[in-house]
Amino acid sequence: MAKYQFFCQPGKERQNFTFLVMGTETFLEEKAQLLNSGLEVDGDVIFASTDREAIEKYTSHFTHLTEEMNNSHPESAAVNAFLQIAKAINQRWFKR
Repeated sequence: MAKYQFFCQPGKERQNFTFLVMGTETFLEEKAQLLNSGLEVDGDVIFASTDREAIEKYTSHFTHLTEEMNNSHPESAAVNAFLQIAKAINQRWFKR
């Protein structure tokens, strides 16, 4: 199974998205290009046998269900809250 990472435009509710297969030699370079173009990582890594399967999992909000399950535990919810706050601060700081 391949590992997929999805990217979307902030605030677009998954209307415009793309993905990368994480096992390629150019993954880190391509990821940097997507992040520099204004896209952001959306959800957890998806394991799938095909691109189509990965897209189906992504569009079914599979990764967000996993995040909700993780947030049901106080320890992981606290870590996620900290990461979201740090992300918001980082976005505001670098938009200026």
